[in-house]
Amino acid sequence: MKTATIVACAILATSATAFQQPVTNQQLSRGSSTQLFEYIPSGFTKDSWAKFKASEKAKKDALAKKNLGRLGPKGFQSRSFQSFQEALERGEAAHLMPVMNAEERVKK
Repeated sequence: MKTATIVACAILATSATAFQQPVTNQQLSRGSSTQLFEYIPSGFTKDSWAKFKASEKAKKDALAKKNLGRLGPKGFQSRSFQSFQEALERGEAAHLMPVMNAEERVKK
């Protein structure tokens, strides 16, 4: 039984190599060859696409040099709910959400 199993495995191993292409020395020395292609949108030639990408990179670099983040937020002041309520009582603030028929509701 063991002999039949060994013979069957040997036959399967040799028949599996029949479906593979033989490896040449040139393929072994070259390693894996991969060709890379660049995506070029329709309507562009290779030169015009390179020129467009360079102009976009120049715009991005110019914007990065401005460093707009250093300015930070201007004109925003956070306040607590208590200070908002006190301002409402003093009449310095109004409700920020619109209320339908607010004047008639206050009169009632």
